[in-house]
Amino acid sequence: MDRLRRSLMPRTILRPVIVLIVAGTILTSCSANRLRLTSGAGSCFAVLPVAQRAVSPGDRYLGVRLVDSKTAENTLSMSISSNESNFCLVAYRLEQPGSSPGLHQIGRFALVIVSPKTRQVIGEREVSRLPFSFRHNLSVRL
Repeated sequence: MDRLRRSLMPRTILRPVIVLIVAGTILTSCSANRLRLTSGAGSCFAVLPVAQRAVSPGDRYLGVRLVDSKTAENTLSMSISSNESNFCLVAYRLEQPGSSPGLHQIGRFALVIVSPKTRQVIGEREVSRLPFSFRHNLSVRL
């Protein structure tokens, strides 16, 4: 009997430990560790109306990110003459002329760089592929 209790003891402890490890792994993998918004990221939501005016009304908003000046220059493929260290990068899916809303087509995207301090569009670029993932980014619907 003593031998039987010894073999059952690890099983009764092992199951809850495994459940806790699995639950902890699931919960931590759902957190947005890669989503790093600084205290200045809130200013990017204030520039969304400015960015929207730079694209067509039918273009669909995808998200916004706070990027450093070097990333903004690389995105636009030009130098930016500004003393600001951060810019807002706003992404849109461009409306395909003559397309049905439900059909999946090859995407064209617009990237709009906006200064969060002056709220002016620095530049816009049309791309066939987004340089960042905007689906895990905090965003709002316009």
